[in-house]
Amino acid sequence: MNDTEFPSFLKEATTMTRLAYNECLDKTYELDYKKNRAIIAELQAKYPDIELTDGNRPNKRTKTELID
Repeated sequence: MNDTEFPSFLKEATTMTRLAYNECLDKTYELDYKKNRAIIAELQAKYPDIELTDGNRPNKRTKTELID
């Protein structure tokens, strides 16, 4: 994600608690992780001789600490 892209939940909300923000980030990360894993599985099925990796990306997002 570059500096000009924002998760869709940020485009829809005007205010959000920190807890809700972190929950949305967690959900977005989880969906992206699952999509990535599905793409890797699909490519490995189609091209069994190729080695693919997700770079050891963790399945849970590293927590964000927001400070004032």
